[in-house]
Amino acid sequence: MLLELLICLSWLTVASVAATSCQEKCGNYSVPYPFGIGKQNCYKSGLRLVCNESFSPPRLLLGNIPVGKISLNGTMTVNLGVSYDCYDIFGASTVDSEWGIMLSRMFTFSDTRNKFTAIVTAYRTLAKSTRAF
Repeated sequence: MLLELLICLSWLTVASVAATSCQEKCGNYSVPYPFGIGKQNCYKSGLRLVCNESFSPPRLLLGNIPVGKISLNGTMTVNLGVSYDCYDIFGASTVDSEWGIMLSRMFTFSDTRNKFTAIVTAYRTLAKSTRAF
């Protein structure tokens, strides 16, 4: 128990030191270290976020992916796009859009916390990984 407490305290110390000269918020979103915005010393490699202030309220992005929430317990919630495929009465595709996400090796999908919602008369979904876990 003591070791766990010391590890947590050292994490908080690192987070507070990194945050003193770095932007800590984007609109209503808190951006805790090791994530960061702006200067290279404000985030760990691969965890750079962008605060797009051309929106009201500002949008927090990981690349082009909107970030919903960051937790220090190792989770980040992102909002992904919608894919669709529309068919005519003869079964021919008339309109479609596909959406995907490429993750760096430091990110994985949660086995238990992802949500898939379909509001359609018929649906098809595909989830694929190109690496072994």
